[in-house]
Amino acid sequence: MRRLLTRPQMRQCMTALRAAMDAFNRGCGKKLVFINDKCYYDHLRGFSSESAENIDSLLDIIEPYIPYALTDENFELFLRAAKDTERFPDEMPDYFTQKARVDFIAALRRAETPEQCAWLFHVCDAIRELKEDLAFIV
Repeated sequence: MRRLLTRPQMRQCMTALRAAMDAFNRGCGKKLVFINDKCYYDHLRGFSSESAENIDSLLDIIEPYIPYALTDENFELFLRAAKDTERFPDEMPDYFTQKARVDFIAALRRAETPEQCAWLFHVCDAIRELKEDLAFIV
């Protein structure tokens, strides 16, 4: 079981993640356009650079605190997984984890103001706090 992050550790990871994404985006230049968020994430994961590797390792650390966006596509997947319990249990956790990471990176990419970045930190920290509270109950 992973040790829970403290609030300062979470803030440090989020700040480092944002800085690594800014460095990666500067390295890509303005001429590179991605069809969708998944393409951006796949390019990021396949790109060999210090900032790309740093982003992936930071995502590994904060993954338990990343919110899951309930889009129509994700809702349909949840429903299919609930109906087809033989097929989905093995493959769905990995898919949901990757989808959450893609959606979170997309939200970070679109955060243009310090307030928007602070809001994303607040959401992740709220999840962290809830897990911390639950750890004391168990």
